[in-house]
Amino acid sequence: MCELHRSDFRSMQLAIPLLMEIAPEQSSMKPFTSSITIFLLFGLLVSPGYSQGGSDDSCSIGNLAVECGSEVNNADYTVTFDVINNTNFVVHKLLIPGDVGGLGISPNIIDLTPPILSGDIVLGIEIYLTGGVPGAGVCIPLGLISKDDDGEEFECCGAEICFELPFCEVLFIRGDSNRDGGCDIGDAINVLSFLFVGGFCSCMDACDCNDDGQVNIADAICKLGFLFSGGPPPPSPHPECGPDPTPDNLDCLSFPPCQ
Repeated sequence: MCELHRSDFRSMQLAIPLLMEIAPEQSSMKPFTSSITIFLLFGLLVSPGYSQGGSDDSCSIGNLAVECGSEVNNADYTVTFDVINNTNFVVHKLLIPGDVGGLGISPNIIDLTPPILSGDIVLGIEIYLTGGVPGAGVCIPLGLISKDDDGEEFECCGAEICFELPFCEVLFIRGDSNRDGGCDIGDAINVLSFLFVGGFCSCMDACDCNDDGQVNIADAICKLGFLFSGGPPPPSPHPECGPDPTPDNLDCLSFPPCQ
């Protein structure tokens, strides 16, 4: 919602008493004075660029895209979009909520340098989402922030981006439990560490060397047998990156060698 500048309110406050002073005091003229006062107020409130209600085309979003993962952090999704400024204001920043329905969003304040002039467009703004349910619909409100003549910030218009969270399947290499892109004894050691000393396995599918839908000591034996006693290689995907062809309850949060 766009706001009036303080200077316009001051002008209005000065104009109305002056009009009342110069108007004749005769009772027959009082309706005329009141009508002029209302006219001035109405004319100021509906002046271009100062609409209290805003307009549907004051700012808009274009080229919205949602991708799995992120190249700059550990987010689950990257959302990219353009912002078109059709207001009469210069937009200096965007305000975005940090959480919408349990979906974490960052950044929440985006400073626009240079700012978006009236009628201009800024391309390729990125925000990052964490959490959420694949297939769920999401709507994220955006606030476009301008500055008045005194340098004070106000929201000149708002927009909303709506989309469906995609289903993201992480590619991995089965048996590469430590996610280093190699195939060696370190993978068996990582599985044993995960099972017995509190180690970490962020891609359970990769730790499931024998593809039985579980991570247990048999997976360490599977890897050691393949490396040292002529055992069979781990099932697909191996030795190249690929999706899991077998439905199970294991997941894979991330697998950097395949990104």
